[in-house]
Amino acid sequence: MMWAQYADNHHGICLEIDEDLFIYENRHLNIFKFENIQYNLETKARLHWNVNVCREENMESIIDSNFRSLFLTKSHYWEKEYEKRLLVFVHDLCKLRIAKSLTGIYYGLSHDNSLDVALEQFLDKSKTAIFKVYYNRSKLDKVEKLELYNGS
Repeated sequence: MMWAQYADNHHGICLEIDEDLFIYENRHLNIFKFENIQYNLETKARLHWNVNVCREENMESIIDSNFRSLFLTKSHYWEKEYEKRLLVFVHDLCKLRIAKSLTGIYYGLSHDNSLDVALEQFLDKSKTAIFKVYYNRSKLDKVEKLELYNGS
């Protein structure tokens, strides 16, 4: 189910990051933090729209007062994920380093294998494993470790 929601209906990938290595690798930046997801029975935030202020002010107010419930809370049905989210606090584009902290890449069911050769150029195969996930009746069936091309 998660792949259908977050990975363009199984076309995308999921990156596995070692949190401690990531923090060390990006220690020069003070723009991010990791937060645990909270799993609750009720996940809907209460929203109040003030007709006396503009749309942008309303949106900012809603996000400020409901940040945790909007971005860091999920239904209790997902609690076996043990998910953490990486929050980045900048308005401009920035680059976070993952070369040393990337430990796994999980391909969705419909991943385009033609990208493997390009991907291999950027990976340290001794640190990063590649996996493909398989589902049976909407449940995770197995995770298979893949070998990348030899580059020959």
